[in-house]
Amino acid sequence: MPDTKLIFHDNKFFGFSGSVPYDAEFKLPRALTPDEMAELTRKYGIEFQLGLEIHYKTKHIGSYWLFTGLLTPSGTGAVAMPVGRNEWDLKDIYHTHLGDSAVPSEEDIKSLTWRFEQGIQTEAGLIPAGEPIPARVVIYYPNTHLKDYMPNGKYHQPRR
Repeated sequence: MPDTKLIFHDNKFFGFSGSVPYDAEFKLPRALTPDEMAELTRKYGIEFQLGLEIHYKTKHIGSYWLFTGLLTPSGTGAVAMPVGRNEWDLKDIYHTHLGDSAVPSEEDIKSLTWRFEQGIQTEAGLIPAGEPIPARVVIYYPNTHLKDYMPNGKYHQPRR
């Protein structure tokens, strides 16, 4: 990871210099858009997650962070954002899914439910990176089940 940097020019995000490091984190000068997040996943073949630091006592907003996925034997490229660090909680703004799955994984829901129980957040988003641009953000909620996001489920969000 020592040679890898994020490339921004005139506040436009262009990607990484060099190869993308797996299971890494980068402090951002601003939040990435859903289109930028989807493009990263399409380009590098792994999931990415955008997190926002929130001070656990004062609730002051800190920095945005980009987390890179890890290549797994199943080829999922899954990403796992840390819970937080020191006095900062990390809020999951959104993360990408490879392909066009608009259904949160069990791990997505479990992680969000824990953050909800800690008072960090009440919803999160996922970006199905295999869908056409403009990218959409599918909102999901704590204490729900996969079936809730399937067709005919109460939180199913079809592409418009």
